[in-house]
Amino acid sequence: MKRILRPAALLLSLLLLLSLVACDGVQRKKAFVNNNLQAVRSFAFGTEEEGEGVQASGTIFVQKNPKENDSTATITAHIQRGETHGEGVTFYVAKGWFVNKVLTDFPGSGSFDDSFNMTSIVKTADSGSAWAYMVQIGCDKNMNIPAGAEGTVVIQMVWDYKAVGPEDFTTLCAVGAGSSDANSANGVTSVMVTVPLE
Repeated sequence: MKRILRPAALLLSLLLLLSLVACDGVQRKKAFVNNNLQAVRSFAFGTEEEGEGVQASGTIFVQKNPKENDSTATITAHIQRGETHGEGVTFYVAKGWFVNKVLTDFPGSGSFDDSFNMTSIVKTADSGSAWAYMVQIGCDKNMNIPAGAEGTVVIQMVWDYKAVGPEDFTTLCAVGAGSSDANSANGVTSVMVTVPLE
């Protein structure tokens, strides 16, 4: 019996030692919270028809590394479509910023294919436009957007490291597809959000 218990005890001790080492490794990892965070702004916009129109609200986080020309802006927004309104939402990205990645689960169907097909990143061709990109969520009228569709979108942008550091981050959020030359969106309603970086 002792011969059976001794290997078992050694195995148990080895497993315990490995678990302690693993836990120690996890504890040693440093998590960065609000690293280089410079400014935060909240926003909300939508059509007036409560329960029928389009509503969106969210927060913009801007990070800026003071030692390098390295700035990142992240828009997080929740979009909700009413029972009758067929428009989507467009986020305009100012010149000097590049769209790095977009994550979204809109229209909330659980299908990543639906989310992909309802998301467009459009680079503006108009050199006179104040906007470099348009990120459109659910704006394609050929898509069958279900009534009551809703979801979250996360848009991450990075500053052009070759350019002089940005003084602010500006975005125009609008209901509808709009157009690239818009000084104010052609959508039903819009809101301009500027986040100073000084």
